Amino acid sequence: MDRDVRRKLEAALQKHAECCAVCKNPYQHMSKTYGGMTATGQFIVTCEACKKSLSVCYVMGMFVPKGPPTQAHKALFESHPLSSFVIRPGVKI
Repeated sequence: MDRDVRRKLEAALQKHAECCAVCKNPYQHMSKTYGGMTATGQFIVTCEACKKSLSVCYVMGMFVPKGPPTQAHKALFESHPLSSFVIRPGVKI
């Protein structure tokens, strides 16, 4: 992923950190989120119900409310087969 795409995704993640860019519904705890580009070239983050709004999906993740990770979150990160690719709190993409 090139630098320009990463910057645009990071901005979209900041802008849509708590709710879907399409339906505006707040993300539910541990719900799937998708970040990418629309057909018009806009970078957004969506919930699972609105992921079809993306023409290109660059990242996929799970919503965890702000605050320190709990033991359950830590266990999930450590046990997940893609844990080396999981974006942890405070780590920029």
